[in-house]
Amino acid sequence: MPLLKKITIKGGIIGLWKITELPSDFQNLIPGKSADLITFATIKPPHRQVEFLCTRALLKELTGAYTTVFYHSDGRPYLKNSSKHISISHSKNMVALILNDNPAGIDVETTDRKVEKVAHKFLSENESADILKSTDQHFNTLLYWCAKEAVFKLSSSQGIDFRKQIFICSEKGINEGSLTAELAVHNKKQTILLNYTVTENNVIVWGVE
Repeated sequence: MPLLKKITIKGGIIGLWKITELPSDFQNLIPGKSADLITFATIKPPHRQVEFLCTRALLKELTGAYTTVFYHSDGRPYLKNSSKHISISHSKNMVALILNDNPAGIDVETTDRKVEKVAHKFLSENESADILKSTDQHFNTLLYWCAKEAVFKLSSSQGIDFRKQIFICSEKGINEGSLTAELAVHNKKQTILLNYTVTENNVIVWGVE
């Protein structure tokens, strides 16, 4: 099975799964009484089916038992009868999942994903200037995107403007494996420490509130 890595963090765990399977490789994964059977039946594209099944297989690896994932009206996942917060992300060849005692967010993107054309929609002027001065503009643009996605996912607020409400604090340093973001919502500013890694040509960024 392509479970790539488990990363133990304070208050929880992260799992990474390399997507190599076909839907038929997951026979009998979903229990007969699970609501996931109904959800899965509505998914038609095979690559979406595989994402769905890999996510459930990864969650089972992390928790030791099959666990149904439910979704709030805004699309954010949650687990019933569990104190753990969950966040899920997919790239074209990886599933990343975080479970934590506190609200958490995770994002994964392949390193070859082109985000430069939409960078003006999520980067502030200062962030754009910082990236122009960097030695690897593509990687840092992608890193900023993943970081802002992770912050958005850990927040319960909706309608967040990535460009105007989530800021990467370059003055606090972007170190190997970590960076700092600031979330401004409801007239409050919250500083969030983010961590990142590059695995199997994917950038994974996560943060915990």
